[in-house]
Amino acid sequence: MPLELFVSRRAAREVERVVQWWVVNRPATPGAVRQDLQAALNLLLVQPDIGVRVNEASSADVRRLHP
Repeated sequence: MPLELFVSRRAAREVERVVQWWVVNRPATPGAVRQDLQAALNLLLVQPDIGVRVNEASSADVRRLHP
């Protein structure tokens, strides 16, 4: 069964804020943030135990990945 990845609304808003900043301030590589994020999410789907477990998270099995 394929894994399901959940990105909270708050995280999605933060990603969009960072993407917009990047597009304005790093015009030579406007898609870099989305590409890096997609690579990290793909890695999590293949290796779900990668990263550090977040004990104080409001949901179970939350992990923090610092690529």
